Amino acid sequence: LNFQIPTPMFQSINPIIILIATPFISMLWLHLARKKMHLSSVLKFGIGFLLITSGFTLITLGAKFATISGKASMFWIITGMMLMGIAEIFIEPVALAFVSRVAPRSSLSVMIGLYYLFTGAIANYIAAQIAKLTTLNISIKASLIEYAHGYESTYLKISILGLILLFLMILFRIIFRKLSVK
Repeated sequence: LNFQIPTPMFQSINPIIILIATPFISMLWLHLARKKMHLSSVLKFGIGFLLITSGFTLITLGAKFATISGKASMFWIITGMMLMGIAEIFIEPVALAFVSRVAPRSSLSVMIGLYYLFTGAIANYIAAQIAKLTTLNISIKASLIEYAHGYESTYLKISILGLILLFLMILFRIIFRKLSVK
């Protein structure tokens, strides 16, 4: 539409999507519960993981198109970030419920606080590593296409890692189901 959106504005996509999508996903879970169809915690976590991997894959595709032409539509980043925001709605409640179930009642609030500190620290560390991988040396005069290639390479690795972890999660789920049946 021939206008520019400042890059920092893209940081607001995730929280906006979480605010918009949470009521709809909650209604979906309530609707399924009324029909006696409960999604297991593992399935919710798996759906969230699939959505995160899909989001990174879309961002990878956007960077791939940018390596070809030097430009990419903001559709790729917006859609990828939207999928990651929806994934958070599937993963976060499951993780918090798990912490609530396993934590001793006398220290539940401390354990939830530690959960947030621990996951926040890991997320910030991973974000810093991704930033290092996508940043070119300042002394090198790089073109937009070279920058895009750095993003494509990094996000492709993240997408592949996500697929591997998703596959392992499915594999472990199958193994544990077979072991628990015997």
